[in-house]
Amino acid sequence: LAATAAGSAGFGVFLIKAPEALPLPLLDVMLVGTDVLLVVLSQAFDPATNPMRDAFPGIFLLIGSIIFAVRGPRTILLHTALLGGAYGWVLALGPDVVDPIIRWLLLMVVTIAAGLLIRWLTTTLSGLAAAEHDARALAETATDELRHANQAKNVFLSQMSHELRTPLNVMK
Repeated sequence: LAATAAGSAGFGVFLIKAPEALPLPLLDVMLVGTDVLLVVLSQAFDPATNPMRDAFPGIFLLIGSIIFAVRGPRTILLHTALLGGAYGWVLALGPDVVDPIIRWLLLMVVTIAAGLLIRWLTTTLSGLAAAEHDARALAETATDELRHANQAKNVFLSQMSHELRTPLNVMK
C-alpha cells in the first residue's frame, strides 16, 4: 500500500509538472486499470481484515468526482458506469456488508452529485476567470485611450497657449 501511495503521489507530481505529457485517452485507459486494480486489491487481502475496505468508497468517490470535473459527457457516462460496476464488484466479492445495494446506490448518488457540483464550480470559475481576463484587457485598453487623450489635450493646450500668447506679446 505504501508503494502504491508513493507511486501515485509521484505520478501526480509528474502530471502537475507536465499535464500535456500524457494524452487523455491514455489517462482513460489508466483509470480503467485503476478500477481493475481496486477490485483486485479488494480481493488480495483477507476480506475481514482488508486494510483498504473502509477506504474504497472514498477512493471511488474521489475518482468519480475528478472525472466529472475534466471530461466530456460521454466519457463521464462511461467511466461512471465502470466505477459503479467496479464498486458493485467490490461489494459483491467482499465480506458481507449491511445493505450492499443501498451502499452502492448511495455511493453512486454522492459521486454524481459531487461530480456535478465540481463540474459546476469549475465551469463557473472558468467563466469568472475569462470575464476577469476580458475586464482586465478592457481596462488596459481604456487606460491606453485615456493616456492618448491626455497627450492630445496637452499638445492642444500647449499649441493654444502659444497661439494666444503670441498676439498678446505683440500688443505689449
